[in-house]
Amino acid sequence: MKDHYTTGYVYFLQAGDDLAIKIGTTIEPLEKRILQLQTANHRKLKLVGAIDLRKSTGLITPGRIEFSVLAKQKEAEIQAMFSNSRIHGEWFDITDDLLSYIEQVSNVD
Repeated sequence: MKDHYTTGYVYFLQAGDDLAIKIGTTIEPLEKRILQLQTANHRKLKLVGAIDLRKSTGLITPGRIEFSVLAKQKEAEIQAMFSNSRIHGEWFDITDDLLSYIEQVSNVD
């Protein structure tokens, strides 16, 4: 039986008051992923925004693999949009354009 609450997320995290944002994905609950990342970071991580792909796509029944693929595709699309601001890996300079984008697409409280 499929979990009808399965989803994928693209999240935007800031470490402390660094002027950088991590654009990443998870199919786990956001709180769990943030806790996992927090153990490897000496600065307090702050969720700046997130896209719940179940909400944005309207998909209800796909499983974890499908949402994982969707999340990776969306993450790659967003990272390509802001490639000029890439610092390293999944970390990007905070720009007005990036903050505006996050505000427009975030659908998670």
